[in-house]
Amino acid sequence: MTLGRKARRLVGAAAATFVGCTAEAPPSVACPPGETSIVVSTGAHELAACKDGRAELVYAVAIGRGGTGKTAEGDRKTPLGDYPLGLPRPSRKFRTFIPIGYPTERQAREGLTGSDVGIHGPSRPFAWLGSSNLWIDWTLGCIALGRDADIDTLAEWVLREQPIAVRIR
Repeated sequence: MTLGRKARRLVGAAAATFVGCTAEAPPSVACPPGETSIVVSTGAHELAACKDGRAELVYAVAIGRGGTGKTAEGDRKTPLGDYPLGLPRPSRKFRTFIPIGYPTERQAREGLTGSDVGIHGPSRPFAWLGSSNLWIDWTLGCIALGRDADIDTLAEWVLREQPIAVRIR
């Protein structure tokens, strides 16, 4: 019996939770050459903080409960496309929240709706679960990292490197 990609990721995350470490694996996210950006592969459930064509940070993520292709407020889907990033800010719900500029002005003119889409840490009541927070897609359309330490490190990287965009694929 062979495990699919998501099943292998879940088993690895579960093992890492109990062992207290993370498995080293090459990222499945391709970083754009010569660019500082964040790239999210929704299919692989990975986020890479990219600089000059290489991933400096790679994290497993959870996405919207409804999948991808956000078009309307409340559809629980994560938007696909390229978006500007706001500055990280404290969040009572998720520790840290990095706003994503969805919808763009063009998308809003086309009728797409939604607000408060971003990259954030685990929900406060479940922060103690660590990477187990990533076993299922649970957000309302955001991209969630599983551990407080991970969102803190990513927020520091965003402030230091000032990425030009988040590219969600």
